[in-house]
Amino acid sequence: IGNPPIDFTGYEQYLTNGYFTFSNSDVFTSTASHLFSYPLLEGQEFILTSGLSDELCESIPPVSEEFDAPVLGKLPNGEWLVWSPSILLEDNGPSINAPANDIASATLEDGGGAAVILTNEKLKCANVPRTFVNEDTCVLSTLSTACKASELLSVDVEMSTENVKKF
Repeated sequence: IGNPPIDFTGYEQYLTNGYFTFSNSDVFTSTASHLFSYPLLEGQEFILTSGLSDELCESIPPVSEEFDAPVLGKLPNGEWLVWSPSILLEDNGPSINAPANDIASATLEDGGGAAVILTNEKLKCANVPRTFVNEDTCVLSTLSTACKASELLSVDVEMSTENVKKF
């Protein structure tokens, strides 16, 4: 199992979105992972650890869509790379490994609101209402990107001694 080699040598002019050209000064870490329960062979997955500042970066959308053009790169030895987007799962719940005073440390401060904005509402909010199950880890966010109810509810509450005591 492995990725098939790709080679666009001689066809670069047809790559309308351009491609990254890496030099010997760019530092990659070759790694292997168990994506989709299939082990990849060493050398089939690369991580660019030296960072990248290239004008072409501006043309890559922050969120990859199904039919977006591939993002390609050419190594100094002539080998080609293609970027494969992956899903990044965010922690958003109590951490059983955290100390009791920091149990809510793994919650999204804005309930996923920044991701909703970034994806033009393709992703949805990840927050839930406070219940007896999560009352110890439920956190009120004051961030401007925080998810909130789409409509405000109006409720009339009688100002009685009994209701004030309940509150």
